[in-house]
Amino acid sequence: MKKLLLIHCMLFALNLFPQSSKDILLERDHEQLIERLKFMDYLNDVTMKLEGHIRRGGGDLEIPFYSYYNDSIVAPNPYPSTNISSYLDYQLNEVPPTAADFIVRVYNRNALNLHTIIKRYGYPTTTKLDKYVKINPFRATFIIQKASDDWKKIFYPLIKEENRKGNLTEIEYTFCRLAFKNGIMTQSEAHEFTAIMKRHGYSPAKRFDY
Repeated sequence: MKKLLLIHCMLFALNLFPQSSKDILLERDHEQLIERLKFMDYLNDVTMKLEGHIRRGGGDLEIPFYSYYNDSIVAPNPYPSTNISSYLDYQLNEVPPTAADFIVRVYNRNALNLHTIIKRYGYPTTTKLDKYVKINPFRATFIIQKASDDWKKIFYPLIKEENRKGNLTEIEYTFCRLAFKNGIMTQSEAHEFTAIMKRHGYSPAKRFDY
């Protein structure tokens, strides 16, 4: 019995060590991590905006994509230290050949980077990052929601494990669950979602700067 208890304690300690190591890395790298997360949010936002322009245009942009890319995506980039073309694995300052190719690359690259961040630091939760900057608890889930089905299959067990470890707040885990459903909720899920939002002081229509 004592041996089993000792083994259990050792396994528990081993399970804690990786996360404590990740927390040390987060403390060290928080400035770079927050800037990277904000850059990924920026790309996600401008890409969703691009998709909206294409839908309203009946499947096309009103101007050539190279003009839109340079004027509406690259020029207003608030994080010029990260070259957008290079981030997406194009040549330095290369213009993506089409809007469709750009959209796919943004969502895939952001998914890859979020996965890398979670594996290295744990889920970028508000409870860990709020002491450095006020974090919107919804942002990382937007990346999961826009990711491909293949990426969702990779994220699903990872997010469940992060939640089991206590690395997500209730509202963050709720949003992740919705992201795997592509935002489609049943009526009961919608009521649950609204109740959790209100319990945490959020209005469903509230917008965040980040």
